[in-house]
Amino acid sequence: MTVETRVLRRQMLAEELEKSARVRAEAGMVATVAEPAESEDATLERWARVAGR
Repeated sequence: MTVETRVLRRQMLAEELEKSARVRAEAGMVATVAEPAESEDATLERWARVAGR
């Protein structure tokens, strides 16, 4: 994965997480971004699966 691809994925993930957090907050839900001790790559992969990518 190139640096540019990684940066773009990180930006897209941040946007998705921000949107998800807003929706969950409006619904009264508390959201966490990562599992304890989860690596950044594992977080990206998990959220990509959740987003259906």
